[in-house]
Amino acid sequence: MAMEKFHYKTSHGEIVLPRFKNLPGGLMRTSRKLDPEDRAYTLIEGAASEKVLDIFDKLTQGEQAEMMQEWQAESQVTEGESSAS
Repeated sequence: MAMEKFHYKTSHGEIVLPRFKNLPGGLMRTSRKLDPEDRAYTLIEGAASEKVLDIFDKLTQGEQAEMMQEWQAESQVTEGESSAS
């Protein structure tokens, strides 16, 4: 069964990423101490293909922030939140 994906339409093309809750634990661990802006870019760079990064780079900072918020909210996961607690 293929992993479900997050889809986000932009005027530059569609951004398709793994769901935020399905990001590799190592990516989350290694970015945990970064400031919020560095962490956001580290996560997108770790999850996106070159094609998706090309689309993402064409977005304004506001559009990037909105996409990142929707990506996280869609999975109903908050950064740093564990389902084990």
